[in-house]
Amino acid sequence: MSVTFGTNQAARDWFFLTCPAGLEFIAERELSEIIPSAVVFRAVSTSATVEETPGAVIFHVPSDSPIELVYKLRCADNVFAFVALLSDVPEKVDEGLPYFENVVGAFPVRAWEFAVELWKKAEALVPPKPQADSSTPTKQTIPLSLSTSPPSQDNSGAIVADSNVTASSLEHLSPPQVLHNPTSLSFRGTCVREGTHNYTSTQIAANVGAGVIASVKWKVNLKFFDVEVYTHVIQAYAWIGLSLTHRGRKALFKRNRVALGRTSLKPSIAYGMLRAASITDGDFVCDPMCGCGTIPIEGAIQWPRTVFLGADIEGLSVEKAAENQANLRAITSHNLEIARWDATRIPLRTGSLDIVLSDMPYGVRCGNNRINRKLYPAVIREFIRVVRPEGRVIFLTSERALVKSVLDSLGPIVRLVSEFKVDNSGISTSVYVLTKQKL
Repeated sequence: MSVTFGTNQAARDWFFLTCPAGLEFIAERELSEIIPSAVVFRAVSTSATVEETPGAVIFHVPSDSPIELVYKLRCADNVFAFVALLSDVPEKVDEGLPYFENVVGAFPVRAWEFAVELWKKAEALVPPKPQADSSTPTKQTIPLSLSTSPPSQDNSGAIVADSNVTASSLEHLSPPQVLHNPTSLSFRGTCVREGTHNYTSTQIAANVGAGVIASVKWKVNLKFFDVEVYTHVIQAYAWIGLSLTHRGRKALFKRNRVALGRTSLKPSIAYGMLRAASITDGDFVCDPMCGCGTIPIEGAIQWPRTVFLGADIEGLSVEKAAENQANLRAITSHNLEIARWDATRIPLRTGSLDIVLSDMPYGVRCGNNRINRKLYPAVIREFIRVVRPEGRVIFLTSERALVKSVLDSLGPIVRLVSEFKVDNSGISTSVYVLTKQKL
């Protein structure tokens, strides 16, 4: 097994972000645009399938980079101060739970110190809550004098301990010790887990918490905590960090909407689909099955020089989309309109759109496969009809066999440019990118 730690040697701040599994490549592209100095640390093979991809990206940036830039990431769900990456996580409960407690308990204090420094930078950006009374005591400054032992480092800038990592084998990096302030920090542990382990995320959080107590002697406080220690477990890997989006700041995917529908799409997935559409200024983009309007609203914010149109057949969905549109109008100007129509009979001229994007009903939370077998052929044909030659159609669904059948029936008028899998809240879906051919 191996453990990888971040280090601020060479003045680098280490983060990791979580995103829908399958969209890591888009998250990395966006990261390079928003923070050009960011360097991605690759932990999982780029050839991994979506079931093996982590839904996480580790990166480091110069310590003098504005930390607020990480909050501009649209493909990210959350962002964390990186503490460590664990590999070869055991599947069996009698091995896995002791693994988390023992390995985390042996973390060098310096790894926590670097993460706390980054957490403090993020906390400084959150406006303080108004004091109810001038006599209310202010929060005590958090001491950061945790250790002085320099960590070992590999060529990538990461601190690495390989092969049979145990509490004793990590002690040479920096022995666990109590903070100079006896009260130190309070924390709570949370965990998200996917895989074939026969233990739960709650059990992981508890055992990681026991390791934190052993490592830095922080105190547990599930309600009034200073830091949230987050563990992100995917198959044999576990990412551990301090949340930078938990208090005074919403998770990055909780944005732009005040009204949600039954199956509202995450804005991070909507952004990934919009990126896949290769939108340019002046494009006319439509979501004919927009629900509460997530895709066109995300698009109108990120591509302000593009015209967006959203529509749905359900009156309640249109009302919610209009409510979200009104909320957007109160924040910023936009080129977005909401309509009501039947996506099998779109009231637009043939070839009048540049791009169609849509989150299709999968028959899981909305509709069923029997309905979709009638709906998909009609809807996809309409999507193709209303886009111009060389226009693009992008949609998300889990109905892969049905989509293949429909595309085969359309013949040469449509070309499948790409397909990539995305984990949509536990449902394995695919994003299809099509172009309408000139005939």
